[in-house]
Parts: sequence; structure tokens; C-alpha cells
Amino acid sequence: MAVLPKLNELWVFLLNGISFVIILIYAPVNSMNMHFDNDEILACKKSVQKRLALVATLLIFMCVLPFEDAAKGITLGNTMTMCLVVVAIIKKECTENEKSKPEHKICN
Repeated sequence: MAVLPKLNELWVFLLNGISFVIILIYAPVNSMNMHFDNDEILACKKSVQKRLALVATLLIFMCVLPFEDAAKGITLGNTMTMCLVVVAIIKKECTENEKSKPEHKICN
């Protein structure tokens, strides 16, 4: 992979920090295909928080110990998860806007 050599520790922590913040704020996304009630969303949010705490702990240990390639892999995974959450948010807003305004430019 051509991306991995360009990731140093600064980029690892920066990308993971941004990913963690976006995932903590927006996940889980309640889409049309998944109908969560409030209890299920709270349970999923707690699960997301626990998993991100575990991943952050693993990431710190990977950077301190000589496992930098594993830390870079975790970074790529977190960044992709963040991108999927953002895409799900955009998709959700587009479907909501299509119901109210069919001429929404971003969704078309």
C-alpha cells in the first residue's frame, strides 16, 4: 500500500483524533433501513464508546511498542469508518430532503 509509508505518528494521532470525534458525535446513524428506537440508539452509542476506548488504548500501545504498522492499519480502519459514517449522514439528509424538497442539488 502506498499510503502506509507516508503515515508518521503525527498523522496517526491526527487522523484517529478526528475520526474518534466524528464517530463519537454521529454514530450510530439511524437510516431508513435500520429503524432504531431511543433505547437501541443509546445501547449502540455505549457500544461505540467502549469500542473506541479499546481501539484508542490499542493504538497508544502500538505506537509506544514497535508495532507502528499495526497502528497505521488501525488508523486506516478508523478513517474508513469515519468516512462511512459521514456518507450515511449525507444519505440520511438527502432522503429527508427529497421528501420535503425534490430539487435538492447535492442528492441528485
